[in-house]
Amino acid sequence: MSTGTLHLGGFPTSVTDSRTDSIFDWLVAAARSLSWEDFAKLVLILWNLWNRRNLWIHDSRLQPVWATVTAASLLHGDFLAANDNGKHPRARPLLSTPTWSPPPAGTIAITVDGAFTQAQGAGIGVVARDSAGTVLGGFAQHSVVPGSSASAEAAAVLVGLHFACEQGWSTVVI
Repeated sequence: MSTGTLHLGGFPTSVTDSRTDSIFDWLVAAARSLSWEDFAKLVLILWNLWNRRNLWIHDSRLQPVWATVTAASLLHGDFLAANDNGKHPRARPLLSTPTWSPPPAGTIAITVDGAFTQAQGAGIGVVARDSAGTVLGGFAQHSVVPGSSASAEAAAVLVGLHFACEQGWSTVVI
């Protein structure tokens, strides 16, 4: 099934029929033979195959192969757009290097992030640290929010605030 799915995704036989001793060796060989854009597409198809398997195992729902490839292709398009239409992200200079600054003593800094794609929905991440930079807790979760990145970001802030309340932290910066 995986080989057929990869062929449907546009990968040549030289990638799909490679004979190696392990999946790791196969991935290394694929990474060496493909452009980074095509390798990213390969990884996204493999990830969507894993999701397809999980739908079958846990929900007894079998997603059609074309839907698996389509979901991966949509994510791939988003990935390329986010990385300057296919230019390697390291090829362009960073305008600034993101850094984390500790909050004042007695304050908890909660870093949140939200992301959204049409194919996969929203994901939210939360990390809480004290003024010494010690991680006090955190998590990532799938979220049901209206369909936009802005909604995912707003939901992440709300989840971060809820997390602070659950922990009993009264002096917090988001």
